[in-house]
Amino acid sequence: MHEPESAPEITGGVPGGVPGGTGNLLGGIVGGTAVPTEVVAAPAAVPEKKEKEILRVGGDVKPPRKVYSPAPNYPALARAAHISGVVLIDAVIDEQGNIVNARVIQGQSLLVPEALRTVMQWKYEPTYLNGVPYPIQLTITVHFAFAS
Repeated sequence: MHEPESAPEITGGVPGGVPGGTGNLLGGIVGGTAVPTEVVAAPAAVPEKKEKEILRVGGDVKPPRKVYSPAPNYPALARAAHISGVVLIDAVIDEQGNIVNARVIQGQSLLVPEALRTVMQWKYEPTYLNGVPYPIQLTITVHFAFAS
């Protein structure tokens, strides 16, 4: 009678490893493990907060009234160079009247940083549409006039 051949002895690998695996990798997949090391619960479904549309000043939407608007400090370098002018800033004002976003549209580069710093401090009355406060977008002009 013919005896079946015994399975060849495998040397190397990892004790307790998976047959056919490569080295210490489960099934040859980098980072594979037989048992999950951490269970992470899926986040609970949170209803999305619908953001209000940002209204643009114009038509029925009137510009808000400033309630606090300190004047900008004239930059020393601009003063020494006798530079004056205006800086135009596109700004978003939230429902409470705070400027939450501002970007320069046009202006002399020496005046821009101070204009942005100053405008971010300004406060406005909230803008209402049908009795509901809305964020608005408007263009703000900051004047720098050189006085000798």
